Amino acid sequence: MPKKELLHQGQWGGRMLRVSVRHKELKAYFEQLENPERKTLIRKRKELVEHPFGTIKRTLGFGHFLQRGLEAVGAEFQFSCFIYNLKRVLNIVPLSTLMEALSG
Repeated sequence: MPKKELLHQGQWGGRMLRVSVRHKELKAYFEQLENPERKTLIRKRKELVEHPFGTIKRTLGFGHFLQRGLEAVGAEFQFSCFIYNLKRVLNIVPLSTLMEALSG
């Protein structure tokens, strides 16, 4: 028998059962959100994590994957992360300093 809290009103009037493989993890996450201190921490983490992905998608033009297959997509994602990190290094460290460090 399904638990009542998992049932919700469906789009077409019937009842639907929400089932997730990660039900325990989601439940723990939402319980943590009830704590105001934890909620602030999670909000801050989301802000820090969203910026690189937004930059990769919009500024660098990696909005979707061109490759197919888990291994190829993983390589493509690693390449886009490398480009993002290289762009950040070039904005922080002058090119002449970087070339000196690489040559000697």
